[in-house]
Amino acid sequence: MTNRRLEKVNVNIQRILGSLINLKIQGSDYSTIISVTQVKVSPDFAIAKVFVSIMGDSDSVKFTLESLKNNSKILRKELSENIYLKKVPKLNFYLDDTLDKVEKMNKLFDQIEITPE
Repeated sequence: MTNRRLEKVNVNIQRILGSLINLKIQGSDYSTIISVTQVKVSPDFAIAKVFVSIMGDSDSVKFTLESLKNNSKILRKELSENIYLKKVPKLNFYLDDTLDKVEKMNKLFDQIEITPE
């Protein structure tokens, strides 16, 4: 298997899961916004690390992430119906906090005072 094929599978799973999550999970709760930011499938297709960005307050973020983890088997089944793979990977969901880190860095940069010489 080539890295190119693995990348195509990553992108396809990301696209399909994004749609499924919006239809199945996010459709019932409009207070949070869920976005699949990245998918990393292991070379043997056994496991897929799914990174999600969840916008909302801290309680809703925790609840939504737990909901995704609890519904991973259902999402895997739905994924298998929408993608052609011999082996559909087990889905492990992780919170992608990259945007939070960027925001903290921007605040730190704003606090730096540059004095002209």
